[in-house]
Amino acid sequence: MIRDRAAWLDVTPRLASQVAAALRHGLRVGVHFVLALLTPWFPVYWLRGIARESGRPTTLLVAGKEPWVNYLPEGLFSGEPTRESIGSVSIWALPGLLRRLRSGADLTIARVDRLSGRLFLRGEYLRLPEWVGAVLQVPDDPVAYVRHNRKRNDDLRLVRRNRLVPVVSHDAADFDEFYDRMYVPYTKLRHAGLAHVGSRAAHRRYFRHGGIIWIEREGERVGGMLFVISHRTFHFAAMGAAEGARLPQGVLAAAYIYAIDHARRHGCTLIDYGGSRPSLQDGVLRYKRKWGITLQHRYRNRFDHLLYWEHAKGPVAELLSLVSPIFRGPDGLSALHVLDLPRPATAEDAAMARGSLWTDGLQRLYLFNAAGWSDDRALPVGVTVLDSLAVGALKAAAA
Repeated sequence: MIRDRAAWLDVTPRLASQVAAALRHGLRVGVHFVLALLTPWFPVYWLRGIARESGRPTTLLVAGKEPWVNYLPEGLFSGEPTRESIGSVSIWALPGLLRRLRSGADLTIARVDRLSGRLFLRGEYLRLPEWVGAVLQVPDDPVAYVRHNRKRNDDLRLVRRNRLVPVVSHDAADFDEFYDRMYVPYTKLRHAGLAHVGSRAAHRRYFRHGGIIWIEREGERVGGMLFVISHRTFHFAAMGAAEGARLPQGVLAAAYIYAIDHARRHGCTLIDYGGSRPSLQDGVLRYKRKWGITLQHRYRNRFDHLLYWEHAKGPVAELLSLVSPIFRGPDGLSALHVLDLPRPATAEDAAMARGSLWTDGLQRLYLFNAAGWSDDRALPVGVTVLDSLAVGALKAAAA
């Protein structure tokens, strides 16, 4: 009886913590959804310009608040597109407006909160989460893990050649230096108009449950990483560089290497590397893939980017080839990539695309080639080829 009571007392705090976390998350989602429904204006506009790669005239129909909705359009145009406002509507009127206008666009992009999207814009759109997560199971031997992969081993040599060493700090004074002199200016420089600078209060809370790993070179702080440890998970919370400069060579690699070592030393089983854009071509995600991460849904995602196109000619195929979007499927995350081959693609082409793009955590990689496919369909695991790039065909294949 005493033993059972002790076990119950041990479980109760953890259970209470999990219930409280679930309630907080539910409250945040509920409040956000109510506010979304009460928001009276939803900006809708045309973007017209020249496609970056092909030089073709391109028209997008865009719905959502700037600058957050600009992530995909910025990757398509060469130079600044012209912007023509259509007006602002409520989420209730948005679906009908988009249906009436979207035949005049090469591509329609709408950024809406997830619940509103499910209620009002169901079925016909390809749904991209605004962010995808990236996690890594902490290896038992970090050095062996790094050396096992050629690219990671090259990074290890770079760190050692540049004499980059970690210094862990829990000193409150160091937090202000990191936030003001490294994190804020570095974030603004790196992300420009799409930069989201987290509040000082939020980052101070992270610091209290973790610390800072300074990356030093000959005693000088050239970079730093804010981390949090919670429920045996090491969270990569923020990165910064001295005075907002671009990260000196090897500093990011050092942060990844020393994060793995620090997580193992503190009994963590998982590293959470935070969010990346939903694109297999995104530079941040490609760097994380080198370190063996697994993609996952991010429960903190409040928004989706919804895509729709009438046909797959010209600008649409070009954008999908440049971005290789990661989208929500019925069984998890999948991705789409467009090949630009002047001939029918083969199983070897599919294998090369998979080798270049595949990231653990994907359920499927869908490939399309405008010139079609050869009869040789001995496809690699996880790959499905499409004979049509229509949104409906893709969603039917993913169902």
